[in-house]
Amino acid sequence: MTSEERAESARRAGNMSKERGTGVHGMTYEERLLAARKSVQSRGQVPYTPEEENKILVLSDQPRFIHDSGKHTGSVNCILLAKEINEKFHHGENVRNRIAVSKKLRRLKK
Repeated sequence: MTSEERAESARRAGNMSKERGTGVHGMTYEERLLAARKSVQSRGQVPYTPEEENKILVLSDQPRFIHDSGKHTGSVNCILLAKEINEKFHHGENVRNRIAVSKKLRRLKK
């Protein structure tokens, strides 16, 4: 099957799903959020809470979480930010790392 055939097949399946109201097309926004949260948990990960997301945004604007020297001057220090989030929300456990916090911050600032 060529890539064009696969794309057409996927398009038809998506359209049928939308017409029938099945899968994500048949879910409300809240149901999709709940499904996403369950998916994250089923993979053994810890979903972000709204409070945690808000704290990441607030802390990222504070001067103590901004690099003040070196090649990253002016950017958010995600290592410190992850450490602070882990202390406040995960009892010091290393649940969030700099990469996860950096990706979440980018998504939140869109």
